[in-house]
Order: sequence, then C-alpha cells, then structure tokens
Amino acid sequence: MPALGIVKLTLHFREPESKMNILLTGATGFLGYRTLERLISLDYITTVVATGRKLLPYRKIESKKVVYKLGNLEDAIFVDSLVQDVDIIIHTASLSSPWGKSSEFNLANIVTQKNILCAARKKAVKKIIYISSPSVYFDGTHRLLIKESDPLPTRFINEYARTKRQAEILLEDSLIPYIILRPRALIGRGDSIIMPRLIRAYDEGKLRIIGNGNNLVDLTSVDNAVEAIILSLNANGLTLNQIYNISNDEPVLLWKTIQNVLNALNKQMNNTRIPYNIAYLYFGTDDYNNSLKWLNKIINDSDLKIREDIQCFARILNLLVHYELKNYNLIEYIIKSTKRYLSSKNSLNKFESLILNYIRKLINSKNEEDKNYIFREWYKEFLSVAEDYDEIKASEYFDLNSWIKSKISKKKFQDVVKAK
Repeated sequence: MPALGIVKLTLHFREPESKMNILLTGATGFLGYRTLERLISLDYITTVVATGRKLLPYRKIESKKVVYKLGNLEDAIFVDSLVQDVDIIIHTASLSSPWGKSSEFNLANIVTQKNILCAARKKAVKKIIYISSPSVYFDGTHRLLIKESDPLPTRFINEYARTKRQAEILLEDSLIPYIILRPRALIGRGDSIIMPRLIRAYDEGKLRIIGNGNNLVDLTSVDNAVEAIILSLNANGLTLNQIYNISNDEPVLLWKTIQNVLNALNKQMNNTRIPYNIAYLYFGTDDYNNSLKWLNKIINDSDLKIREDIQCFARILNLLVHYELKNYNLIEYIIKSTKRYLSSKNSLNKFESLILNYIRKLINSKNEEDKNYIFREWYKEFLSVAEDYDEIKASEYFDLNSWIKSKISKKKFQDVVKAK
C-alpha cells in the first residue's frame, strides 16, 4: 500500500456573534454522528436538521436541537425541503468505496451535490462545509507530506476519487462561500469502516500482510476531523473558500497499529506474507520484473510453506510474466515444466490447459495479426469453460478474462480490470 501523508493545519477562528441553524447531511454515518454530538454542545447552535438514509438506534441523538429528516439526497424536492431557515450546510454524505459502478458514484456524489447547491442558492445559505477526501491525490505512488497546492493526478485512481473532485469543483464554481476538508482515514469511537472491517477479516482468516509490512499511513482521529468542521463554521475572511487537508500529522506503521488493536482484543496477528498477491499486484501494474522476483520466491523457496493451490497458480502467472517480458526462448521449457508440475498435483484443469496451449500458439505466431486472431479464439474457448466450478476458482487467482480482453483491445490490463 503506497504511503499517503497529509499535512495537518491548525486554524483559529473567533466565536460567532449570532445563533446558527445547521443542515448536516450524512448525520447517520460515522463522521456525521460524531459531528452531531459536538454541534449540540455548542451554545450558538440553535437547530440541527440531521439527514441520512437510515438511522441506527445506537446513533440516534436525543436533543431538542436535533430534527431528524431521513431521505435520499438524490431527490431534489427532498433536498429543497431540508434547506429551510438554514445558515450553514455541513455536507458529509457520500458513496465511499474503492470500487463500484460509475453511475452509482455520479448519483451519490455529484447529483446530490448539485441538488444541495441549487437549494442553497434559493435559500441564500451563508456557507457550505464539504467533506471531501485525500483520495483525490492518489496516483499509484508513495506520497508523503502532501500540501493542498500539490498537483492532482491527470487520471483519478477510481470513481470515488473522480466524483469527489468533481463535487469539489461544483462547489468552488458555485459562488457560495465554502470550506472543503479532506480528512485522511478516520478512526475512533463509532468507526464502522476501517478497524471493524480489519477485525472481521481477521476473524474470517482473511487478514494477511502483503509486502514487507512496513506500510506507513496517516490515520486521523475522528475527534480531529470534527474539530476541523467546528472551526470551519466560524471561518471568515481569507480562511474561506479554501481546501484543507486534515490528519493527525503522526504517520504510523499500519500493521503495527493493527497488531496493537488485535492485541487489545486478545487476538494474535498472523504475520505470514503472501508473495503471490504481491506478484499479482506487480503484474497488474505492468511491473513484470518485480512480479517475477516474487514468483521466484514461491517457486524456489520451499521454506515459505506456500499452499499447493498458490504454488500451482504461481507457475501459471510465471508463464504469463515471461510472455509479457518476451522471453520466448524460455517459454517452451516453462510450458513443459509447468505442465509436469500441475499434472503431478492433479491440478491441470481446462483453465490451465487453455493457457498452456494458447501461449504456445502465441510464441509461434508470425505477426501481430496472427496474435490478435489467437487471442480472439482463446477468448471464445475461455467463455465456454468459464462456468465450471474449477474454472471459477481458478479465475479468483488470475483475471484471465480481463487479460485476454486487454490484448484484443490493445489496452492496459489494469484499465480493463477497472472498467469491469
């Protein structure tokens, strides 16, 4: 996991001279719920209209200041009904996920922003505080001490990052006074995302360290993010119409932090690394030499005690890596040795047989036109066996469907995978 470090900003604002009515979106979520707790403690807050889709009992706050109105922010009429006598909108709601359909992110993060901005203009809202994400900075490389002035990537890592940035731009162009906050990796009381998911993965036996385990991350206490929101309520002058990165400013070793959490729960971390996953990740980014390095660890190091199924698929991926590296003089030998190994383990199924057969055809092809024809024929045969159980299991280790498509379409493997 590449490191993403965020610069912490400490801002000081004076207390407001008048009372405030607040609209808080995402009030039923982790950050929204913790923000609502803080808002009702402030004397200058008169009313908070708290909206979300579903209110869980343990996140309901009983207060005379709070008016819950549940609904869908994609509904413009519903949004208009929320913005009545509201001074400031705190917009924390969004669809946050590393994957998903583009249409779903557009609705949840862009259409909702447009509805809020439209209603805010009609009702002369004084300010909008928008919770964005530092995911907009991520370009697939390690990044530390990121400043708000640092350039953004030309292509965003996923639909979440793309739509969050687009929502920021909509707000920046709206002429409504704003503060945009980009908090990094929120943790703390009420967290239902980061630590709970890691604990669940541990309980299901799925939590494994990828790489050397020295991943450096900047986690952020939800208390600090809430404090940034409260300070933004009173922002004025030059502090308005700005973007602020929010973090603890204390990068930590991710796996050591996870181990500390598990230790507190009397759970012992399995420190076994998974070289196959690392090799596959490198393959997906076209870094075939590093992929080969990790595959050699699996194939040649008996002390690793790698599962037999991983050993089998490591040899298949090894063959594809050598094809990508154009090591055609080695491939015939690798095909034979791979076939012998898989046969000895009774693991030579249709999926793997197709790979061996078609790689042999490809290295013997005469030109690019022949290669394209072979890939198209391979894809047809692949589809004919794709529903078999063994083939479905095999595809969990390598997305052959997307790899063949990438060759036919002349696109990068990772781009085809992302577009699925």
